[in-house]
Amino acid sequence: MPLQDDTIKTSLRLPRSLHAEIEAAASAVGLTINAEMLIRLERNPRDNAAEAILQEIERRDTAVADGLRKQISILWTALGRADEVLKRVATAMSKVSGEGEGAALKREVEFALELINAVSTSR
Repeated sequence: MPLQDDTIKTSLRLPRSLHAEIEAAASAVGLTINAEMLIRLERNPRDNAAEAILQEIERRDTAVADGLRKQISILWTALGRADEVLKRVATAMSKVSGEGEGAALKREVEFALELINAVSTSR
């Protein structure tokens, strides 16, 4: 008497797109379509939820990174503009002599230009 295995043959209707997805996945790892279906059916449904959560986290991380890149670009543009303006101010203030409020402001402008230069070179 032949040995009986513990399987049941069944028929299943699948959307063509899902069948194609299963077929491609099975082929990619060298499995039969049947084996791929069994793996998917035995998989814990929570795994799919975890995968969806991870995909959402990745999507949000990408959005945050894109937003930060845009903000950094805007800041570099503003810093470049400030550098241009301060250079013009420094040129105009080069005529200010010695001491007093004008000289103190001239030193502040020169210091700001040095900071901008230091930040720009570290870029």
